[in-house]
Amino acid sequence: MAGATVGEYMVRDVQSVSPDMTVMQVREKIVNSNFHGFPIVENGYLLGSDDLGRDTATRLAYGARVSLGVAGLSVIMALTIGITLGVVSGYFGGWVDLIAQRIVDALIAFPGLIFLLSIIAVFRDSSIPGLPRQGLLSTQIIVLIIAIGILQGVGASRTIRSAVLGVK
Repeated sequence: MAGATVGEYMVRDVQSVSPDMTVMQVREKIVNSNFHGFPIVENGYLLGSDDLGRDTATRLAYGARVSLGVAGLSVIMALTIGITLGVVSGYFGGWVDLIAQRIVDALIAFPGLIFLLSIIAVFRDSSIPGLPRQGLLSTQIIVLIIAIGILQGVGASRTIRSAVLGVK
């Protein structure tokens, strides 16, 4: 296939995998496939290996575990805050809606980075008994997850509130 594009190589490789192949057969096909003469997988590893023969993809996933955990838990926190605040504000209306929306206005108007830095500075040396000092469940990481969740959740609460008012 001289002069073939990346898409043509990808289509050829996908078409050559059949549904009745086992996982090991598919892995072997990927390990042995080529892209313009370069192996897609080096030494049997997806991203290759370092000088000591360790898998780079595994080391990358291990290094990113705290960042991915913070991101995932922050999204869950933001959805929880946004849905709860938006539904309560839109459903009850009146003074509940007024107070909730003024709090949302204040948080949206305040710069997010300054909010995060001030929250982290206030809770820098605090610790919750029973939690580890490092890792995903440390006090500082939990405070960071809650702060990011608040910042992102208040924006979502406006959208949810408007949807509740539209249905109501």
